[in-house]
Amino acid sequence: MAAVNRFMESYSGVYSDGTYSELQRRYPKIARQFILLHEKRKVGTSDPHKFTPEDIKEYIIFQRKRGLKDKSVFHDLGSIKNLCMFLNGNNCVDVARAKYPTLFQHHRHIRLPVTERPEYDRVIAYSHTLSAASPYLLVRACALCVLAYCSGLRTQELQHAKVRHLDTSDFSTIYLDHVKGMSTYGTARTVPIHPDAAYILGVYLSVRDSQSSFLFPGKGNGPLVTNTLSKDRTKIIEQCGVEFDFRKTRRTYAQFLIDEGASVDDVAIILGHSSSKTTEMNYARPRDDRVVAKIIGTWRNEKKEK
Repeated sequence: MAAVNRFMESYSGVYSDGTYSELQRRYPKIARQFILLHEKRKVGTSDPHKFTPEDIKEYIIFQRKRGLKDKSVFHDLGSIKNLCMFLNGNNCVDVARAKYPTLFQHHRHIRLPVTERPEYDRVIAYSHTLSAASPYLLVRACALCVLAYCSGLRTQELQHAKVRHLDTSDFSTIYLDHVKGMSTYGTARTVPIHPDAAYILGVYLSVRDSQSSFLFPGKGNGPLVTNTLSKDRTKIIEQCGVEFDFRKTRRTYAQFLIDEGASVDDVAIILGHSSSKTTEMNYARPRDDRVVAKIIGTWRNEKKEK
């Protein structure tokens, strides 16, 4: 655990609070599992400095036998890889991936659903029923949720968005200086906001009375805590009858962009993904009906040209 403590101390303040807390739970669990495997002589060591590709192979087999899903196994492997590379450049996980590729194969990935247009339209229509005379907390909740739908921001990006970075001339963009993966893979970026958010953002700013730099300030003018975001989301669900969470709003934003003709590469940049594969696998890709229509349209155009 001394190696883990060194790693966690070095990355304190780099990972988001949620990710850091999750790693504080994950690493002790992994350490216990390697100690158990070492006691059973399944792996050669429980010291991450000395992990070998064979140790990683046995760890994967152990996790699969326990019935863990691929996602959980690969989250653990990612944590092991980061720790080993930090300690002494031990590239055991990637070597194991090359040596035992079948162990790293994912099962068929099923993309999670998005909010369909009729339900999305209900949320937007509800936002237009609010005014400066409406309860402030309800206006804030609606502005936050509509912005999530219209910009695809992650939860922590919504929490740390700055009011000065919002283009208040037409609410068309927001610049993010606090993103997922700060100081590692994440980079600051400007995100386009769909025009559907302009009305409620205008109402919200007209009643927002705070000196905080955060667009959605919480207690003490700091960022909203995760529990408050959840409560705000519940308020809008109750008002609109549309079930969603902030991962679904992000997927919906991405899918609508694809539906409107944006490329996967462009959407990946807007979402802040380091690879378009992440976007296509987990968030959005051209829908079947649009692909079919596009191909038929191409054939018809070719026929006309002849």
